[in-house]
Amino acid sequence: MPQDREIAALFKLVDDGDERIAEAAWEALLQRADRARSALAAIADGIDDDGTRARGLLEAIRRRELMAEMAGVAADGDAGLDLETGAMLIARFGDAGADCDGARAGLDALAAGLRDLPSPSGGPLPQLEALNRHLADRHGFRHERAKIIQPSDSLLHRVLDRHRGSPVSLAVVWILVGRRLGAVVHGINMPGHFLAAWDANGRRVFFDPADGGRPLSRADCARLLSQAGVAFSDGLLSPVPSRLILVCMINNLIDLCERRDGPDSADAAWWDRLRATLLPDAQADEPTSEAGS
Repeated sequence: MPQDREIAALFKLVDDGDERIAEAAWEALLQRADRARSALAAIADGIDDDGTRARGLLEAIRRRELMAEMAGVAADGDAGLDLETGAMLIARFGDAGADCDGARAGLDALAAGLRDLPSPSGGPLPQLEALNRHLADRHGFRHERAKIIQPSDSLLHRVLDRHRGSPVSLAVVWILVGRRLGAVVHGINMPGHFLAAWDANGRRVFFDPADGGRPLSRADCARLLSQAGVAFSDGLLSPVPSRLILVCMINNLIDLCERRDGPDSADAAWWDRLRATLLPDAQADEPTSEAGS
């Protein structure tokens, strides 16, 4: 039992039979995170009920702190929200042991390994094809269409380790590596399947990172939309801000948790709280998940 008397009392009340008292004690412990962390860590290794509760509280404290970080990242609006920072926060939220420094170094190494990116004066296609050869052909980044998307497919550090990911997480890899090389790359939240676009010399090419970066014409995109039962409009091919790319990643994780655990999934509820830091006003342009793609 924690030695801090206030923390000890609150810890006992977390297991109170009155749900309101238990929730209030839980919130009070979270508000005293610095003191509670050290006290709870001393008993978290136990295999009894106290150990289980302590581990749950420590995880809740950890995730609350990451939610605050994400809220800070999103505070300056779309123009100031850094996609890479947000993606790394999602990785840390889903995996307490995520090596984000290693993931950043991996992105740096992927960019450093491509030394022959063509000049933008030739337009976007030669640049895109060079990056496709590097990421898809040489390093094997791809989406396994026959498999249902797993949580690891939406956590950037795991995508960089496994070279496998969901369409949106692979788009993030193409975007972050491309931007390190000075390219202008955007996310395209097309319904049912996340795409990307590459701009150079006043021209734009759409492409599918889940299919090795395959270039797509507008007609190709219209066919993909038709297959998803969606009527084509130019607005569906507009670049989306980093905030919505991150929300799409989180939506995949919520969908997966609910499929695995049911609609009352505790993990899904945590991901929903993280998503709320990016969509505080429940905006109407919130993207759907792609977990079945």
